[in-house]
Amino acid sequence: MDIYHYLKTFEKKRGALIQSQCMKQAPTHIKNIYHHYYIKKEKDFIALLHFIKENGNLEDVLAAIEYLKKIRSNRISTESIQFICEQSDEPNASTDYDDIAKQAEANLKAYQKLFYTTEKGVM
Repeated sequence: MDIYHYLKTFEKKRGALIQSQCMKQAPTHIKNIYHHYYIKKEKDFIALLHFIKENGNLEDVLAAIEYLKKIRSNRISTESIQFICEQSDEPNASTDYDDIAKQAEANLKAYQKLFYTTEKGVM
């Protein structure tokens, strides 16, 4: 059974989520996420399942949870997981940083040339 197929039903009957057959047959990672972080937070868990279904990114979600556990293990939420997953989706983040660093170095070299040039009669 595909748990993502029943999301609309779970939105209407959140209490049915934990005892449903599709939750029992869900991938182990999904069950572990629920049992560790979402007990009695079914609405947030369903929102996370929607996010996983729309983006096909269970691996990214698992990586985000591991990252959050390293920095603050007691504050794992759907919003923070989504935020981290969306941050990692930026393809040019490191490229932009490299471009900025190169431009900054060029500016510093230009300033250095200005300060260390000597003209006749100035010194």
